[in-house]
Amino acid sequence: MNRRLFLGVGFLTIGVLLLRDKKIIAVVSPIKTITVLQSDLFPDLSQPSSIKYLQNVILNHTKISQKDKEFIRNGASWLNEKSINMFDKPYTKLPQIKRQKVLKQISKTTWGDNWLYAMMGYMFEAMLGDPIYGINEDKQGWKWLDFKGAKPRVKKAYL
Repeated sequence: MNRRLFLGVGFLTIGVLLLRDKKIIAVVSPIKTITVLQSDLFPDLSQPSSIKYLQNVILNHTKISQKDKEFIRNGASWLNEKSINMFDKPYTKLPQIKRQKVLKQISKTTWGDNWLYAMMGYMFEAMLGDPIYGINEDKQGWKWLDFKGAKPRVKKAYL
């Protein structure tokens, strides 16, 4: 069986075509994959603003290298590829127990360990950062840590 992965022109919103034997198995967007990943890693803290942060701040910020941005996108593709190899379905279509098995497998690889570490770092930034940046809007992350916020609070976003 041949498995090929093709990426569209867009960064995270264009679908990844997952093919086998010249047939499309699924079309998955990297952002959808990362959204499901976030809910698997942080089930109590998943916030839509975290994904918005990844899309709008990290991927558009000039201080984040193109190499790092490509690693985020490619990691989502590799995760789906591993899921197809293990269970014949993309990561986003698996039940939670099988997604955990895929995560356990990729965490044993260098790329997977590095990608999960990077994604968790960005997710923590988004879940625990100051709401002035359009993240942690309901301060759910702060409530989780019983944190009241820095004093004095920033008055404008520094990006």
